[in-house]
Amino acid sequence: MSEEALKENRLFLSCLAYYSRLKEVEKAFLFFSQEIVVYRTNVDEPRTNNWYEYSVELMEKNPNVKKAFVLFLKALDTGIEDVKAKTREIDTEELTKGMPGVLKNLFLSPEVSSGTVKNIETKVIYRNFETDLMTEESTGIRKLFQIVCPVLDILTTGKVLICDEIETGLHEAVVHKIIELFYEMSPEKFAQLIFTTHDTSLLDAKMFRRDQIWFTQLEPEYRATDLYSLVEIKNVRNNENLAKGYVSGKYGAIPVLNDSFKAFIESVTSLGEE
Repeated sequence: MSEEALKENRLFLSCLAYYSRLKEVEKAFLFFSQEIVVYRTNVDEPRTNNWYEYSVELMEKNPNVKKAFVLFLKALDTGIEDVKAKTREIDTEELTKGMPGVLKNLFLSPEVSSGTVKNIETKVIYRNFETDLMTEESTGIRKLFQIVCPVLDILTTGKVLICDEIETGLHEAVVHKIIELFYEMSPEKFAQLIFTTHDTSLLDAKMFRRDQIWFTQLEPEYRATDLYSLVEIKNVRNNENLAKGYVSGKYGAIPVLNDSFKAFIESVTSLGEE
């Protein structure tokens, strides 16, 4: 590969994989392009990242995925007995028939302005009644539908899941169970979970090794972020309460309220004064 192939807007690994025939390079490229799955948290609009659709497709294709998912819901004592999901293709012309052009453009994205769109109907079955997932269920239940089935797929295929703010929309006990799943099943398939969180209850030395816990510290002057591991911090006892130590500022990576905050309080107090 010549240096001319390497340009500012081209990734080195992509160029190397394209111009070389080395199996090692090909494996590395395929790992980054196919084995890393990124989950972007958006509970209120689950269809924006297609994980809701991903979950339904998995349940439709593999009855064992649906069975495992329902068992997980029962283990969480949700009261859910079963789920029913149905996907069908709807012609966009039929869907928007009689709709004004402005509304039609708002309703349909440019890439699906013609042709068909997927319509997914999901019912959550309880002992004495059923609910519609999207209109009648809580944020927490909807989040479970987004993340649990893909997690099962990632665990069984040995991929890497990267999740931003994993705790959003989930009870901390559920997050702990998901983490436990990776511990129990990853030795078989080498699946891995990498996540960011603001939940200090997850700062637990019994759950994670020190080299698995990383902090980010903002450098205000240059707006740069410093990433460092708990291993790099000295005088951390083996039995230390990590959550308490973090909140107290021992490890850094927390907002520092300076004198400007005091001025802010004074300005708020004066709002009610004439």
